[in-house]
Amino acid sequence: MKDISNFTSSFNIKKTSTYSLSIQISQMGYTYCILDSFSKEYVAIKHVGYGTEVTDADLYDKIKDNLAADAFLSKSYKSVDMIYVTRKSIIVP
Repeated sequence: MKDISNFTSSFNIKKTSTYSLSIQISQMGYTYCILDSFSKEYVAIKHVGYGTEVTDADLYDKIKDNLAADAFLSKSYKSVDMIYVTRKSIIVP
C-alpha cells in the first residue's frame, strides 16, 4: 500500500487534546486516524509504509523513530487506541 495523508480543513493541530487518535502498527507500516470528539467527524487519516517488512527485532526502534518524526503523533490526545498486528496475533488493548 502506498503512503497516504489526508487532513481536512477543520483539523487544528492546536486542538489535539480534544481529538481521539486511533493507530494501527504492523511490520509493514503504520496507519492512524484522528477523530474530532465534538463534531464526531474524522479530521485526518495517514498511512506510512516501511517499503519492506521490518523484523521483530527492529520494529521497536522503527516505532520509536516514527513517533519522534511525525509531528502529529508527538502531540497529546484526549484518548489513544492502538492495534498491533502481527502474523501470529492481533492485540487490541
